[in-house]
Amino acid sequence: MKRQFLAIFLVAICTSRVGATDFTFQVTSGDWSTSNNWSPSGHPSSADTVTILNGQTCRVENANEAAFAITVNSGGVLAIKGKDLSIAYSASNTQRVTVNGRIEFSKPSSVTPRLVVNSSVKLGGNGSLQASLFDSLGPAIIEVVGNHDYRLTVESPLLVRGSFSITSPCILDNSSLFLVDEEDDTMLIGPLSTPQYYVQVSGFEGEYRVNKGTLRFGGANLCFYETGENLVLNTDGGTTNVSQYAGTCGIPAELKLLSGLLDFDVDALALNGITFTGGQLRAAPDVEVTIVHYAGY
Repeated sequence: MKRQFLAIFLVAICTSRVGATDFTFQVTSGDWSTSNNWSPSGHPSSADTVTILNGQTCRVENANEAAFAITVNSGGVLAIKGKDLSIAYSASNTQRVTVNGRIEFSKPSSVTPRLVVNSSVKLGGNGSLQASLFDSLGPAIIEVVGNHDYRLTVESPLLVRGSFSITSPCILDNSSLFLVDEEDDTMLIGPLSTPQYYVQVSGFEGEYRVNKGTLRFGGANLCFYETGENLVLNTDGGTTNVSQYAGTCGIPAELKLLSGLLDFDVDALALNGITFTGGQLRAAPDVEVTIVHYAGY
């Protein structure tokens, strides 16, 4: 009698970063691409973690660069100058960009600097991402690539300030402050075209605020089911424009119009009322904006 044997092979899938190195920037000022600027000496890449200490400025200026995780300590600066800095893929949505100092974006040539995210990731810390034209920085792009369901989480108290564009489809989960406070700056959330997939605007106790300049929502869904009533769209000067490409079927976020212009180019239903102390509310011709306050909001 023949005996049949079933051999079962268990294949372990290793998710560790083989050969990963923890690099620390060790000079007062220098470029990421220079091996001697790091301890240990080398060139950080997509498997590695990077730390920039107080009093140090690390420039991404000579070439596009990548890392698995980045920490900028208080008093440290990561300056992305007309290049890409990519955050590598990870299967887990963890905080891999920690900014207690500053990440500065500048455009010294025709190439716009980008922070490129290749999976869901959290950005946190008590520092800031800066791209204000007033400070000779910006404009800049934060781009999420690979899947429209990837989640870009920005956690309080991290500040995102200036001429940033986030137009690639993703879930933008904001519990922090996105701020436009200079006349020449424009922040764009969602593309200025009809998207296949929206930027899904989500968040708890996050705020989009314009004091000067322009905050514009392109192909962004302001009615995303995760969006809470504790998310604030605050016009306190300057202009907030909700473009014809935005999703506005039932906005649960709190609207504030304290000064400046709140401008709708698309029909909108706001469910959480509006705090109004001044400024102008404008609707484009043939556009209807309905503001109500339902119980529970």
